Amino acid sequence: MSLIAELNKEIAGYLTATDPLSKVMLEDAKADLGKVVVFLESVGTAVDPKTGETFTMCVDGTIEVDPDGANILLEDCCEEWYESLSWDDSTKVAEVLGALPAPGEVT
Repeated sequence: MSLIAELNKEIAGYLTATDPLSKVMLEDAKADLGKVVVFLESVGTAVDPKTGETFTMCVDGTIEVDPDGANILLEDCCEEWYESLSWDDSTKVAEVLGALPAPGEVT
């Protein structure tokens, strides 16, 4: 299981808990997730900066992780999606795309 999927599962486990410690753990898990993905609030998407995979952000703070790994890559997102990005989010996307290896490039 990928780190993203593990953190996502951890967040989901804390969502229904009501004790104060679980609420702190939930916020910690969300912060940890924010260290491994880039959140694009304007389009409701999280991006893995290492792979360029995109994930739909859910209202509860989790992200949709396809168990088969069939998430859409940044370079495959449609023009409408790119046009919907805020200025800040388009800057984040440019940084991620600039750091990704070129197709066929060995890292």
